[in-house]
Amino acid sequence: MFNEYKYQCKDDSVLLDPFKKFVVTPLMKFMPYRIPANTITIISNMFIYYALYLSFIHDGAPANYLIISLLILTYVVGDHFDGMQARRTGTGSPLGEFCDHYLDIFNNGIVLIIVFNLFGITNLYIVVSAFFISYLSHSSIIYEQFATKWLIFDKIGSLEGLFLTLCLLVASFFKPVRELLTSNVVSNLTLIEVILLVTYILGIGTMFTVSKRVGRFSLKFVIYVLFMALLSIYSIKFLSFNYSVLLLTLYNAIYIGNLMKAHLIDSKERYADIVVPALILIHWVIGGNAAEFYIYAVLYMILYLVFITITISYPLRQFWFWINPSKKES
Repeated sequence: MFNEYKYQCKDDSVLLDPFKKFVVTPLMKFMPYRIPANTITIISNMFIYYALYLSFIHDGAPANYLIISLLILTYVVGDHFDGMQARRTGTGSPLGEFCDHYLDIFNNGIVLIIVFNLFGITNLYIVVSAFFISYLSHSSIIYEQFATKWLIFDKIGSLEGLFLTLCLLVASFFKPVRELLTSNVVSNLTLIEVILLVTYILGIGTMFTVSKRVGRFSLKFVIYVLFMALLSIYSIKFLSFNYSVLLLTLYNAIYIGNLMKAHLIDSKERYADIVVPALILIHWVIGGNAAEFYIYAVLYMILYLVFITITISYPLRQFWFWINPSKKES
């Protein structure tokens, strides 16, 4: 039996109202009524996955910055379409919330990887710090939803971060801007790296803001933060760019997935996974082939994510719509 569902969200984003008024709402008029919200969620995510692919094969062509920006913007619009369509058709559901918000975990990392790829950022201190802070901010918001039943977005949050990213990418179409952003400004850091560091350091404020609203974080959340710190340090010491971002993304997805399971299904807060930190500590202490330990950890996390997805989506399967009910029925 799953929890009684009621979606409660307070979004104070400074860009949300103008974005909806001038972009999302006018475009929403062209969205067919019969297309289910969950289908919109899946389709919109395809755009950011394609943007990720293009970032990996980026050959320095200026047009790529505009194409990838357009793909990300399309994803952002679609990410708002699904909620509007669910309200429009009366098909809002815990399954829809799970699909939408759980995919956002991975998209959070994907946007970072796209930026790193396009600007040639490989400094692991920058990369891992950005992932660490970004994911902690994300998880604290989901923790607050579990603890209070309210999903709250502050005035400066993920939407503002996405539009800052889009502005940087669009401006990089012009060679002088690209050269400025990739030029060294301090301690061998490029301007774009400094911008990212400042942005994500400010993101730490999200955790403190959430802490004030919920009173205090639970011991289980604190343990998760400590484990994420351990994984981050390990990544810098032993892993490459790609291995680091995959490790941190999968581990974070497990924790948030369990938080969403608690919120949507059974109200049981779970400890952060201990298997992956244990594997890492074993390798750190006894040495050996880092790749071997890494492969075991990744395979384990993938299986764990499959388990979480099934144990959330299967009990909620009745909320999946292949086609929306007609207007008369709704």
